[in-house]
Amino acid sequence: MFFTNVESMTVSAFLMNMASFQFRINLSLIMFY
Repeated sequence: MFFTNVESMTVSAFLMNMASFQFRINLSLIMFY
């Protein structure tokens, strides 16, 4: 598998966004409980 620089940056940014979104969901769940 070969990724160009832009593709790998896009994938990593997407994963970072997903992780931060999951983190915010967990944080809000903790706040509610």
